[in-house]
Amino acid sequence: MKFFNPGVIACLLALSLYIADWRLPYILETALLHLGNMTAPLSMLLIGAFMCDVKWKEALLDVRVWGYTVLKMLVVPLTGMFILAHLFDNVTLLAVLLATIATPAGAAAPAVIVRTNSSHEVYLLSLKAVAFTTMASVLTLPFVEWVSRSF
Repeated sequence: MKFFNPGVIACLLALSLYIADWRLPYILETALLHLGNMTAPLSMLLIGAFMCDVKWKEALLDVRVWGYTVLKMLVVPLTGMFILAHLFDNVTLLAVLLATIATPAGAAAPAVIVRTNSSHEVYLLSLKAVAFTTMASVLTLPFVEWVSRSF
C-alpha cells in the first residue's frame, strides 16, 4: 500500500496551510466548505444504500456481527471513556473524544473492501457491521454518554 495517497497528501497540504496561517481565496474556500458540508449527507446516503444490500434475516443470526457491535459500541467506548476521564478534566475535550470512539463503523469500510477486490463474504460482513453499529448507535450513544458522566 502506498503511503503517499491522495488522502495523505491532502492532509499534509491542509496541515501546512493551517500551520502557515495561509488563507485560500474566498471563492475556493467557499467551494471547499460546501464540499465538506456534503460529507455527512453523502455518508448517510451510502449507509442507506448499504442497508439495502444486507440480508437481515441472515445478519440477525450472525454471532460475529453481534460480537463486533457490542465490542465497538459498548466495550471500547466505555473502557476508553473510563481511561480518558482519568487523564483529562476538560468536558469539551471529553465530549469530542466520546464522539470519536462511540460512533458507528464508517461507511468507508465496505467501499474500501470493494476497491481492494476483497472477497464477497468480507464485503457482506462489513455491510452487516456498518448496518448494525449504525442502528445500535441510537441506543448505545446516549447510554455510553450517560454512563460516562459517572467517571
